[in-house]
Amino acid sequence: MGGGGTLRGVKAGAYPVDTVQVTSPSRTPSRVEPRTRGWLVRDELDRSRLLDMNGRVRTARRIQGASCGGTAALSSIWYGWWMLALVGVTLITLLALDRFLGRMHRPERGSIATIALFELLLCGVVAGTGGARSPFVGFLAIPLVMLAARFRPQVVAVGCAVALAATAGSFTASSLLPPPAEVPYLVPVVAYLALLASLIAAVFALMTAELASRGEAVVDPLTGLFNRKGLRLRFEEAAAQARVLDQPVSVVMCDLDHFKAVNDTYGHERGDAVLRAAADELRATLRSVDLVYRIGGEEFLVLLPGRDERAALRVAQRLVEGVGREPLAGLRVTMSAGCSSARGAAVDYARQLREADTALYAAKAGGRNQAQAAVPVLPGPVAPGPVVPAQPSQPQTTSLGAPVSSPSP
Repeated sequence: MGGGGTLRGVKAGAYPVDTVQVTSPSRTPSRVEPRTRGWLVRDELDRSRLLDMNGRVRTARRIQGASCGGTAALSSIWYGWWMLALVGVTLITLLALDRFLGRMHRPERGSIATIALFELLLCGVVAGTGGARSPFVGFLAIPLVMLAARFRPQVVAVGCAVALAATAGSFTASSLLPPPAEVPYLVPVVAYLALLASLIAAVFALMTAELASRGEAVVDPLTGLFNRKGLRLRFEEAAAQARVLDQPVSVVMCDLDHFKAVNDTYGHERGDAVLRAAADELRATLRSVDLVYRIGGEEFLVLLPGRDERAALRVAQRLVEGVGREPLAGLRVTMSAGCSSARGAAVDYARQLREADTALYAAKAGGRNQAQAAVPVLPGPVAPGPVVPAQPSQPQTTSLGAPVSSPSP
C-alpha cells in the first residue's frame, strides 16, 4: 500500500488527471469471415482448444524434434545420408508449424498435416532401418501422442488406424529393401533414450496444461482473485465444517459505486487498473483465512468462515473504509457492501448470497459508501454500534470518481 507518491503499485501521475480515453466512432470494424466447421474441429471452441494446446506443447514438440533428429543424425553414420535428409524435412516442418499455425484460416488442417507428415517420415526411417527390427519402431508412437493432445477422441481413433496401416506398410516395404547395415548397441540405446525424453516431455506438457487449465478455471485473470466457480467449491467446504462444529459462516457482497461512469469517462484500461487496486486493498484488509472472490464486473464477495453477523459487519465496514481511504489508480472511488450470516445447519449458499445482495442494494439505496447487514445488528459489548456510512479519510466522492492531482514531491 504505497504512501507518498505511489498508490498500490501505480505511480501518481501515471494516469494524467486530464486524460480521457475516447474511442473513435468513425472506424468501422472489418467484416470477419466465419470459419467453416469441419470434421476435425466441430466449432470455434474446438479450434481455440487446438491453438491453445499447440502453444502449451511447443516446448515438448521441440524436445521431440531435437531428440529424434539427433538420434537420426547419429545413426546416419551407419545407415547413410538419407537419414539426414529426413531429419532436415522433419525440422523444417516443425519450425513451419510453430511459425504459421496461428495465422492459418484452418489451423486444424495445418496441424493434422504436420502430424501426418511426421508419422510418414518416421515410417520411412523404420522401413529403411530394418522394419519390425528397427531401433526406431517406438518413435511411431510420438506423433499419435501429439495428436491426442490436440484433437477430440474420434479424430485420434482415425489417426491411430491410419498410423497402424502406415506402420504395416513400412514393415512390408522393409522386406523389399536391401538389408540395413549392422549398427552398434549405441544406436538402440540412444534411440531408447530419445523416445523416453520425447514421451516424458509430452506427458509433462499435458500435465502442466491440465494444472494450468484448472487454475484458470477458478482464478480471475485480471485481478488474480478467485472467481465464482472457486467460491462455490470453497463455500461448500466451509458449510460442511460449520454444520459439524455449529459454527457461523458469513459472506460480504461488495460493489464499487458508479463504476460504469469510470469506464465510460476514463476508458476500460483505467477501469481495469481501478479493479486491480481495489482487489489489492480487499486482500490487504482481510485475514489469511478469509477469501475474496471477483464474481462480476465490479462486484466482489468475501467469504468469512467462523465469523458471525457482528464480526462480518465490522469486516464489511473496514473494507468500505479501506477502498475509500486512498485513491485507486489515481481516482477516488467508494464501495458499498452487504453482508449475511448463518450458523450450523442454516448455512446455505443460495440464500446467503441472495440476502447479502439485498443488503448491498439497501446500502446503495441508503446513499452508497456504507455497509449494511441482511439482519439488523443490535449494539452490544463487542458490536460496532448502529450501522452508519463508512467515512473515508479523504473527502466524499461524487457520483463519478473524481481524479486527484499528483502529490507534491
